[in-house]
Amino acid sequence: MQKKEFQKCNLSKRVITFAGIILLCSQFIFSATGSFFGKKDIRVTKTQWFDIIYPPESEGAATILYENADRVYDEVAGLYDLTPGFRMPLVVTPAVDRMNAFWTAAPYNHIVIYDTSITSVGELSTYSETLLSVFRHELTHAVTNNMKNKTFEVVSKIFGDIVVPGMLMVSTGIAEGATLTSESAYGEGRLNDEYSKHTVKQAKLEGNFPSYYDVKGAGDKYPTGAPYYFNGAFHQWLQDTYGMPAYATFWYNLVNGKKALVNSCFKNAFGISIKNAWKQFAADYSIPDIPSNPLENSEIQDFFIPESDSYSKLNKKGRRYKSISASENSVFWLDSSTYQIQTVSLADLEKQTVKPKTLLNVFMAEDISISKDGRLLAITYYSENNAGETAQVKIYDLERNSYYTVIETGLKNAAIIQNDGEYYLVANKYVTPNNQIYIFKLLADKKTGEIAGTKEIQTIHQPVNTFSFEFTQTANGEFAYIKKSGLDYSICIQQLGGDFCEYEAPKEGMVISSLSENAGKLYFSWAAPGTMPRLGEFEINSGVMTLNNTDISGGIFEPVAVGQSGEIVFTGHFYKENRLFKTQRLNQTNNELFEFDELEESEDEDVEQIEEPEEYNEIHLAGNTLEFEKYNPFNYLKRGIFIPVSIYSTEYFGCNSTY
Repeated sequence: MQKKEFQKCNLSKRVITFAGIILLCSQFIFSATGSFFGKKDIRVTKTQWFDIIYPPESEGAATILYENADRVYDEVAGLYDLTPGFRMPLVVTPAVDRMNAFWTAAPYNHIVIYDTSITSVGELSTYSETLLSVFRHELTHAVTNNMKNKTFEVVSKIFGDIVVPGMLMVSTGIAEGATLTSESAYGEGRLNDEYSKHTVKQAKLEGNFPSYYDVKGAGDKYPTGAPYYFNGAFHQWLQDTYGMPAYATFWYNLVNGKKALVNSCFKNAFGISIKNAWKQFAADYSIPDIPSNPLENSEIQDFFIPESDSYSKLNKKGRRYKSISASENSVFWLDSSTYQIQTVSLADLEKQTVKPKTLLNVFMAEDISISKDGRLLAITYYSENNAGETAQVKIYDLERNSYYTVIETGLKNAAIIQNDGEYYLVANKYVTPNNQIYIFKLLADKKTGEIAGTKEIQTIHQPVNTFSFEFTQTANGEFAYIKKSGLDYSICIQQLGGDFCEYEAPKEGMVISSLSENAGKLYFSWAAPGTMPRLGEFEINSGVMTLNNTDISGGIFEPVAVGQSGEIVFTGHFYKENRLFKTQRLNQTNNELFEFDELEESEDEDVEQIEEPEEYNEIHLAGNTLEFEKYNPFNYLKRGIFIPVSIYSTEYFGCNSTY
């Protein structure tokens, strides 16, 4: 009898222990695993429709969402003639340095946004308010996938939000077609940006326009964004051609399984098959009337075999050349398909066949910048040694063949600036909800001369939704960069600890990308509505801007003038690869391909005057008044989950983004 009682007692302890383990695992799954790894004091502030969950570090971003999330929900639902009808958690986390976000219905509807910044044009830079537009994108996923009839609303409450036919019917292409049209509905977004539209234009220009079935699923080969770009343009065409009521009907049929197949839902809503609609869309898509091979233009040469009329082998290998940078003696670039940093001397650049040398390999390298004297190479890369991807900077000393990894994390777009024999590092860093320019002095070891440390000497604060990038040295102790304020672009000249000048883009809707300096002139890529990326030149002393007024296949990306002749090296972006080309310096007197716009030089503005903009102060004051309660993960375990742990994967709160 005593033995049986002991067995019962032991069994009870096992049950209690097992239940405790399940609860602890559930708490871990729902509150950490990537999103809040290592974070404490997790908070929740509530709006009418959202539980905004965030750590103290993201209070600024949480404040922006708190003040705007319900309004954005009204706008997105209104596109489909709906009204908001369900609330959900909205997670804001600084744990990942790469700008992204995702929505998922497993185990219940929730959105996760990585509280960080963009790094360059084309990377979610098509919005005046990046955070809110990224939120709008993910919220569109939630709205479209929850257009449920009453039957499936009941089913979702019992078995979870994920249990609806639409989860089986909606492909990546369909899902992102809706989100891109939503983010672009008010004149912004990727469907209104020429850099983002370039992939679709280029595919048609090359005669490689894919079929609908080639881009309906997730992209596993370059360009991996093809399902977004092509389906975004296709769904915009559907909405413009057949109207939003028909488009909303298509989604309602999909989500509720009204028809057995996607094509049946499509034909029921639009009266045409997907295949025929895609053919009409492809035929209607507008592209410039130019040769598909840019080498047919006598001014453009293949970088590796300049005298050839066809692409060299190195331009036909599916490489993705990017981030060109030049010193006094050499040209450097990054091959993002292999993470190799390659270089060629200016002397070798004059040979009939150019053979680059692989300098080093840095995994997850994002961009590079060489110092003017060619000694120090700043490499911005993403480290996976943390719970989420972390932006870091590595400095490679070519003279001493040594490395130094900057301790400060979160730095992006790093560049080396020289001043009176000393080296400085300039980079962008996001401190929610603002982007800031950080300037460090590089400290050398007294014995070896190797870079051994950094000392922060200046921080330039910027207003919300202002981002600076493409730092490049212009003179001793002076650098230039591109500033994006909302959707307005300008070129800025900044002295270390001194004066500041700003020159606004002269064309309406003009986007400026990439920046390099040579002999007192800045070179950049630019695009405006209706153009492909083109070449631009800005003379620093006179303020004269020269803009190329014709398109070429592949566009002109990341132009860099090299050597005394100022020969310009640039990348062309093609459907399946990037290629390296070169052309001559712009001739302002007899070249008919270029037009001129003169900008009036703005008044010098002292650094001290722009360190504390009014908007910067306002957002932090608003953040300090945000009311919140302590986050309790158990409050969310009951939200429509039949078996909470077994259907849940930790990747949902990890780094596997779906934006």
